[in-house]
Amino acid sequence: MIKLNDIKAYCLRHQIRLTPLRLKVIAALITQNQPISAYDLLAILKKDKPEIKIMSVYRVLDFLQSHHIAHKIDATHTYSLCCHPSDQLCQLFICQSCGRKFETHAQSVYESISKLADDKKFIIKQSKIELIGLCHLCVGVID
Repeated sequence: MIKLNDIKAYCLRHQIRLTPLRLKVIAALITQNQPISAYDLLAILKKDKPEIKIMSVYRVLDFLQSHHIAHKIDATHTYSLCCHPSDQLCQLFICQSCGRKFETHAQSVYESISKLADDKKFIIKQSKIELIGLCHLCVGVID
C-alpha cells in the first residue's frame, strides 16, 4: 500500500502541485481497502467539507489519473491509488466477487506491449490493463 509521504515525494520530484482538496482526496483513497466510486468518495469528503460538489471530486480524480497517481477502474467505475506511480504499465487484477484490486507492474508485459505498439507504429496513451476474475480469497467461495 502506498503512503501519503510517498505520493508527496513523487509529486515533488515531478513538479505536481498538490492542493488541499487533492491531498484530501488522496488521503481518503489511502484509507480504502478496495476501489471506491466518486460518489462514495464525495460522501467521505463531505464530512469535513460539506459544500464540496461531485464535479470537484471528478476534476481531482481526473488530475490524479493524468499524473499516474490514481487509476479509474473502467470495469467497476471506481477509483484507487496507484501503488507505483513511476511505473509505466499497470496490470490491475480486479475481483468480480469482493471488488479487491491487486496491482502489478511486470516489466516483461510492458516490453511486450511496447514492442507490439512499435511494430504497428502505435503510440500508447493509456497504459493500464484490467483483468477481471476471482481473487485467492474468493476462489473457493464462488462455484
